[in-house]
Amino acid sequence: MKTLGNTEGDPRALREAVLAYAYRITQSRSRAEELTQEAFLRAMTTRAWNPATQPVFLKHLFGIVKSLSSAELISARRRYEEDAGYEQARLAGGAAASPEANALAHAGRDEEEARAARWVAALRKKLGRQRLELAICDLMADGTTKPQELARRTGRPYDEVEAAIRRIRRYARSIEAAGRGEDEEVA
Repeated sequence: MKTLGNTEGDPRALREAVLAYAYRITQSRSRAEELTQEAFLRAMTTRAWNPATQPVFLKHLFGIVKSLSSAELISARRRYEEDAGYEQARLAGGAAASPEANALAHAGRDEEEARAARWVAALRKKLGRQRLELAICDLMADGTTKPQELARRTGRPYDEVEAAIRRIRRYARSIEAAGRGEDEEVA
């Protein structure tokens, strides 16, 4: 296994290097710990290391940490922008939303996020151990959507990636149909 520095073969040094990187990004010891744990979990499950696409395992872990951190920032930015919109309306003298309306809006967003999380969990469960499909789902969640880029990042032929995307879509349609109470189509 090719890694950076003196982390090769030393799990503790590898963890410390990832933790230091996560801390540089977050400036928070607790967030760095959480990101480090999640990065190792993803490296063992859904974001398996492929030496053909990233020969350095430590860089692979750094990429997972950066991806997780970016996803958190995007989610937080959305909440900040929504709150800023409420504040702008209040300062502009327009009809300010009541605390109840604000609470309902936040609850609706939280419920929608929970519904989306349940849908993703159902999709991942339905995909089972199909590693390519799971890797594509992770890359898509991180913003990579073009099949050519997915093929490059997974190290798989374009045709295999296209077939995997079709399977993902088929599974997604069956989950949506089940959610509407319709018979699931055979996947």
